Amino acid sequence: MPAYCTSMGRVLPTAMPEAEARSILEPGLSPARTPMTLTEPEAVMAELARIRTLGHAIIDREVETGLRSIVVPIVNTRGRMIAALNIGVAAVQSSVADLAPMYLADLQDVQARL
Repeated sequence: MPAYCTSMGRVLPTAMPEAEARSILEPGLSPARTPMTLTEPEAVMAELARIRTLGHAIIDREVETGLRSIVVPIVNTRGRMIAALNIGVAAVQSSVADLAPMYLADLQDVQARL
């Protein structure tokens, strides 16, 4: 799956300097996988900045029309991001506004234990 439109692919580059994240993501920004896919470099970079602030990412039908997902990073004991943990749901089951209230606390609980 292309990193620019997946939840894990969006959260992992937030651990990198912006220039490095841009160099990895920009070459693959097209074509759009769905009408919702962000493909403009500045829009993707703005989303990464937002994710850095929030500490989690939400993708709304960008990789597949019927899929929404939420993800948190997993860091090692040195504070380096080494993985990500996500939950994907069918778009008909949960609204994008429901993802954080429904799943973020559980993801953060697992994140803290890992």
